[in-house]
Amino acid sequence: MPDVSAQRKSDRTVPAAPTRTWFSVAPHLQPRHVGDRAPWGVVHAGISGLGTTACGISRTTWFVFWHLPFDGRKPESCRPCALRLAELSRRIAD
Repeated sequence: MPDVSAQRKSDRTVPAAPTRTWFSVAPHLQPRHVGDRAPWGVVHAGISGLGTTACGISRTTWFVFWHLPFDGRKPESCRPCALRLAELSRRIAD
């Protein structure tokens, strides 16, 4: 019987590299909020596996809002976090 393994095309595709999404983290949880949990006060950018925010503050005891991607354009967003992410975006684009 002839070997056809070299002729067979693979049906498996290589998964795309996961993108790193910066989510919202905050030291305070909004009290009496109806619906999904919400941050209260200044919102920082955090990423899974990193114990600090984008601006370098330890976030080990902070609330994590997995459902809220960090948006540096909002007034409650940490300015240093927003600037750091903008800098990282420029580096990736270059």
